[in-house]
Amino acid sequence: MNSLLLTIDDLRNDSSNPSCLSNRTGWKFGHSNQSSLIILSRSLQSNQTYQFMVEMSNRQNASQHATGYVLVKVEDTRPIMIAIGCVINTLCAPNSEYQFVNPTTQIALFSIPIGNYSRIENIIWNLYSGEINSTANYSQWILFNQIQFENIWFFGRNSSNFTATKQLFLNYPSIQFWKFEVVYSFSSETSVSSLNFIINQSPQNGCCSISPSNGTIATLFTISCSNWSDEDGIKDYSIYSQKSMIAFSSLPSIEVRLPFGDNQVLLVEIRDELNCVTQYNLSSISVQTDSQTMSNLLTSPNNSIVNLLSTGHQNTIGQLLTSVSQEFNRMSTENINRATSNGIPIASISVSSLTNQCQSTNISFNQSALVEFNKDLNSQANTLEYIISLTQNLPIATTSNSIILQSSSLAQLTKSTNHLTRTSISIAADKCYQLTLALHSMSMKMTQEDAQIAAKQLIQCASNVLTAVNSPLQERTIVLDSDALQASGSFDDYEIELESEWLKVDKNTYYQQKIADQVANQMNELVSRLTSTLNIHINVGQQLVINTSEVFMSLESQTMQSLSNKQFIDGLIRFPSITTNQNNSKIFIRVCFHIYLFIRNNYF
Repeated sequence: MNSLLLTIDDLRNDSSNPSCLSNRTGWKFGHSNQSSLIILSRSLQSNQTYQFMVEMSNRQNASQHATGYVLVKVEDTRPIMIAIGCVINTLCAPNSEYQFVNPTTQIALFSIPIGNYSRIENIIWNLYSGEINSTANYSQWILFNQIQFENIWFFGRNSSNFTATKQLFLNYPSIQFWKFEVVYSFSSETSVSSLNFIINQSPQNGCCSISPSNGTIATLFTISCSNWSDEDGIKDYSIYSQKSMIAFSSLPSIEVRLPFGDNQVLLVEIRDELNCVTQYNLSSISVQTDSQTMSNLLTSPNNSIVNLLSTGHQNTIGQLLTSVSQEFNRMSTENINRATSNGIPIASISVSSLTNQCQSTNISFNQSALVEFNKDLNSQANTLEYIISLTQNLPIATTSNSIILQSSSLAQLTKSTNHLTRTSISIAADKCYQLTLALHSMSMKMTQEDAQIAAKQLIQCASNVLTAVNSPLQERTIVLDSDALQASGSFDDYEIELESEWLKVDKNTYYQQKIADQVANQMNELVSRLTSTLNIHINVGQQLVINTSEVFMSLESQTMQSLSNKQFIDGLIRFPSITTNQNNSKIFIRVCFHIYLFIRNNYF
């Protein structure tokens, strides 16, 4: 105006030379010192060329100026749209222009090009941390250095799916805003899409307490939580003892029976409605065994534990099953130690765990000790069979807490494998399989952390029942009296047709082999379903390991190219050199070791 240049924010206008911007409010400064400019969509006209000029003044000498220009040509294009979203959509609750993300869970994203497009040349994910300028009301995004954490915190950076583990959020707690951007390069164009996240705050400002401070496995403890606040509301409270869930409730006060243990540190997880968790450690507590209660359980069908187990209340049953199973496991260890100290070979009465080192002894054999061992073993096996039978009627709710609680109980109940009768094995195998199906059905709604906890318990259960059913066939454990009695009857009609084969094998071995085949098929399907459930949460280069005293399982996803000459388990497994034109194709690898050796005898 009047031969003077007007700045872009000048409200005056020269009628003979109107502003190039069709929308005078369609821009904003990107920084408080006006060093950057953001032009909003639909502010520039199609098929036009715009010149932007910037004039800068020296801070120390205002008479010194520098001028820069940029030409921008606006063309109508229809870039390929890239859809982007969360693999587990329940973990990405919308909040205006952001999605909530929980700092206690990993975030897994997928991307898909929409419509017709040429060959994809390259995919790359970028991560930005954000700051909000409250004065100018805009977000400033800073590119995050992913390289140093690639295949540590970040996986799949050059694939359609991208995963950031929870370590990102836990190590940068002060950053509340994150942007995940994916860039697709096609043969003739590039398309970009992004998703913005805001950290969901976990429950805060509360506390929990337990009363009384000590007791026995029969004591009813009260855990009370108070003053927990969260914008999204409190969803539930979960109680863990020695990393095993023992109870959960939507109420802040929970009555529980605790397993045996000195100086136990109980953990309470407070979860909000968007599944963000705060962990709270209770003061240590000592719980003693109750010899009289356990004696009554073994000798009398009418006792306090059986009565409580018959209530059908999931929390009560879960707590009692955990306590009782730990007592059975303790008694089993004592019986085995007593037997081996009397010269009975441990390899003939039990199967050791993956972590135990068995040593041979030169103690002379004591027949009376073996008789006493068998007496105790069969008494405990009969009681355990009754307790396991009570799990059949427990409803399986499609919630992660219900599945974790029941899975944890079954893993503990089946741990003393030499106590499991064929009936116990059949019931436990079927229940673990049904829980696996329930877990698989809700796999797209669960966090990676919850899925792994449940899968760990279920794979332990599978390993336990497989060990139990195969051990008598290998003469690694003693045939239980109830199994021998069951086998003493006549064969069924179908088996009568095999009369000519009876003499080749005793009846108990026949029935043991028959159920071993059934359980093997069922547990193979269980492992397959668990693998499918966990693979949802595993990206390229990512590994998930379950390592317990009963089983070791490793799952990982790799590209075909990365497998060439790759070794696993200290060289025990090695891939040859691979030549392929599908280097970016993914392949899932499962390595699984159990504590049993499965030998099939083809009797029939």
